[in-house]
Amino acid sequence: MAKHSAADQWRRDWGASMTFRLKHKLGLALCLLAVLLLPAPVLAQNVFASPAPPTGAPSLSLNGLSQTEGQNTSTSNSKTFIPLPGSTPASASTPPSLVTPQSAAAAGQNPQAASGPVTTPVLGNAGSGASTVTAAASATTTLMPFGASLFTTTTPPSNMAPNPDYVIQPGDSVSIEIYGGETSQVNATVDSAGNVFLPGFGPVKVGGVTAGNLQSTVQNQVANAFTANVKVYAVLENESAISVFVTGPVKAPGQYLGSSTDSVIDFLSRAGGVDPARGSYRDIRVIRNGSVVQHIDLYDFLISGQGMSFPLRMGDTILVGSQEPMVAAGGSVRNNYLFELPDPAAAGSSIITLAQPLPSATNALIAGTRNGQPFSQYVTLNQLAQTPLYDQDQVTFVAGETAPTITVQVQGSFLAPTALVVSRDTMLKQVLNYISVNPADADVKSIYIIRPGLAQQQYQSIQAALDRLQKALFYATSITTSEAQIRASEATQIQTYINDARTIQPDGILVVDDVNNVMTDVRLEDGDTIVIPESSDTVMVAGEVQQPGAIPFNPQATRINYIDQAGGFTERGKPGNIILRRASGLLVLDPNAPIMPGDEIIVMPFVESGAFEITQDLVGLIYQMAAATYYAGKL
Repeated sequence: MAKHSAADQWRRDWGASMTFRLKHKLGLALCLLAVLLLPAPVLAQNVFASPAPPTGAPSLSLNGLSQTEGQNTSTSNSKTFIPLPGSTPASASTPPSLVTPQSAAAAGQNPQAASGPVTTPVLGNAGSGASTVTAAASATTTLMPFGASLFTTTTPPSNMAPNPDYVIQPGDSVSIEIYGGETSQVNATVDSAGNVFLPGFGPVKVGGVTAGNLQSTVQNQVANAFTANVKVYAVLENESAISVFVTGPVKAPGQYLGSSTDSVIDFLSRAGGVDPARGSYRDIRVIRNGSVVQHIDLYDFLISGQGMSFPLRMGDTILVGSQEPMVAAGGSVRNNYLFELPDPAAAGSSIITLAQPLPSATNALIAGTRNGQPFSQYVTLNQLAQTPLYDQDQVTFVAGETAPTITVQVQGSFLAPTALVVSRDTMLKQVLNYISVNPADADVKSIYIIRPGLAQQQYQSIQAALDRLQKALFYATSITTSEAQIRASEATQIQTYINDARTIQPDGILVVDDVNNVMTDVRLEDGDTIVIPESSDTVMVAGEVQQPGAIPFNPQATRINYIDQAGGFTERGKPGNIILRRASGLLVLDPNAPIMPGDEIIVMPFVESGAFEITQDLVGLIYQMAAATYYAGKL
C-alpha cells in the first residue's frame, strides 16, 4: 500500500514539476498569439488628402494630358521628395523614369487632387509577354446549359385576360349587349363557323376578328339590321382552353391544359422544362395532324426575342429533340454556359458569338477528346474561329498577354500623387522618388506596403495552424487527475484564443524595414498600396495595462516607465511579456532595443500551463503565424 502511495506521490511531483517548468513557455506562446490578435498599430489615418500643387509649377504634357510636375526646386518650402540613399531625386534635369502617374481624367478624380510629378515611361513594354496558360474550364457538368434558366421557375396559370391582338376562333366565349332602341344580351360560344347567335338578329360573324376590333365589328353588322338607334357593347370574355401534348426529353411528358394564347415555353414549363442532360434547346417541333408545322430554336428567343409568336391549337404536340453536341465556354467571357451547337464539327466562330469574350481575352485553350485520346490546343481567337469543335469540348478564354504596367496606390502622409501607373518591373525606391511629402509630417523611415495577395496567403496559413493546434488540444492526455483538471482549464483558455484567431483578417502587410532601419528595395506588384505613416511624438501602450493609450515620447524612458504611465500592469501582465512594434509593422522581441516615436508597446497576457504537447503546438502556431507576416528582407 505504501509502495502504491509512493508512485502516486511521484506522479503528483512530476506534474507539479512540469507545470513549473513549462508554464513560462505557454505563457510566452499565448502572448505572441495575442499580439497577432490585436489591431494594427495606429499609423497615418485620415491624412490621405492630397493638396493642390504649388501654383506656377512647370507643366509636362503626357499623352495629351497636362499634369503638374513636382520638383525639389519647387517654390514651396513644405514640399519635398522622399530622400533615399543612392537614389536620384526627381527634378527638371532628371531623365524620364519608369513612373507614369495616373492622370486625373483616367482616375475620375479632381485634377488638382490627383495631379503630381510626372515623367514619361521609357522602358517600352518591359515585363510583357504570354502569361502561363490557366487550367481548362470547369467540367461541363458544373455549367448550366444556355437556355436552362427559362425553366427554373414555376409557370403561373394561364392568363385568361383578353389580348387586344388575339384573333377570335371557335370555342371562344363572347358577351354581346344591345341597348338603345332595341335591347338584347347574350353570352355565347363561337361556333365552328366563327359565328355567335344574337336573339332578334341572327348569326353575327366574329371568327377571325381581333379582340380589340370585336365591338366595332358587331356594331357595324347590327346597325344595318335595326332602323332604331341602337348601340352595342361586345367583349371577349375568355379565349378557348386548349389541350397540348408535350413529349421528348422533358422532365414530365404528358398532356397539359392552357390558353390558346400560351406560348411553347409556357407548355414546356408545365412539363418541367427541357431535360438539361438529354434534351435540345435548339430542336423543338410543333406537330399538328401528324405533320411538323413549326420548328423552334430557343436560342433565337434568348438572343433576339424571336420565334414565340406561333399560335398553338387544340391537340397540338410539342416534341423536344435529342440534345446535340455541347461545348463549354469559360474564363474571360460574359456568357459562361454550356452551348448546344447543331453542327457536329461546328467552327469556333459559333462559340465566340455565343460566349461573347471580354475585351481582355486574346487567346483560348481548347480541351477535349480526339480519337479516344485527351486533346488540348492553345490558340488565338482568330485561330479559334476556324477551329472545329466537338461534343464535350471545353473552351477557356484567357488574356494571353500581361499588361506592361501596374497600378500602385499611395496612402498616409503625402502630398501627391494618390495613384501611379508604373512599368511592371518597377522597384519601390524608384517610385518613392516621385512621391512628394512634407518632411515635418511624414515618417519616411517607417514605410510599408499593403499587398492584397499576401492577405489570403496569411489567412490560409493561420487557419491551417489553428486546425493543427485544435486537434492537439482535443487529443492531449493526462497522467493524474490533478493534471487533467489543469489541462481542462488551460484548454478552455486556449480554445478562446483559437476562436479569436479564426476571426483574423490579415491586411497583407509587407514590412520593408529591418531592425537596422534599412529599407529593402522590392519589386512592386499590381494593386500594391504604399503607406507612408504620419510622424508621431507619442508611444502607444496596449495590452495588459490599466489604462491603454498614447504616452508622449521620452527618449530617456524605458518600457517599464511607459507602462507605469499607463497605470501599470494588470493581474495578467508580467514584465517578461512585452513586445515592441514599430510604426512600419516590424515586431521587435529584443528587450534592449531602443524605443522610437510612433512605436507600440504591447504587454501580453501571462498564462500558466503544464501541457507540454499543447505548448509545442502553440509555439509552432505562433511561429507559423509570424512567418505569414512577410518581411521583404527574407524574400
